[in-house]
Amino acid sequence: MTKNSKSYKVSLLKRVIISKTNSKELRPLSIFTIGNRAVQAVYNLAVNPMVETKLDTNSYGFKKERSQYNAIVYIRSWLDKNYSSEYIEN
Repeated sequence: MTKNSKSYKVSLLKRVIISKTNSKELRPLSIFTIGNRAVQAVYNLAVNPMVETKLDTNSYGFKKERSQYNAIVYIRSWLDKNYSSEYIEN
């Protein structure tokens, strides 16, 4: 690994065959090398703060500490407002 990000080459993944639970079948499992995981962690620490500031505050998909449950709470709170009944017919 070098300091030049353009010269970084991803290492091959370690491939292990494991048995499935409650079955005799086998399945492949790919394991990242420590070097790959370190590069991913550094990239994540550097890029995530910049991305979070640019994203919409009402975005709930693929965001840290947000889920579909947060989206449902937001929608319900929006529907509970007085003016929301203008847009919904029963």
